[in-house]
Amino acid sequence: MIPATPETKKAFIGLTKSQMYDLFAPAVYGKILSIVRTPPIADKVFEKIFIKAFKDNEMLSSSSNSPLITLLNHSREKSLKVMTALAILSSCGGVGEVNSGHKR
Repeated sequence: MIPATPETKKAFIGLTKSQMYDLFAPAVYGKILSIVRTPPIADKVFEKIFIKAFKDNEMLSSSSNSPLITLLNHSREKSLKVMTALAILSSCGGVGEVNSGHKR
């Protein structure tokens, strides 16, 4: 894990969006996939996380954590929200069974 020190945050601030994507995408996607366990759903959540991060510059710079930790935290929250929504939809007969393997 990358510690959130002023030095590490400063190092990340100089990265371009492309460099940040290249560095963080595997960890972020892995976190999402470990929760949703369905690649097409993971792809959509992943896309939303990075679009939000790149549109909202404060998301990464205002956090007391490193940008990677911030992205992972947002990924976890979004993934759990998606799984909750899918479980509710499934219970209403809207989709097939959804099982993430995670308990809340």
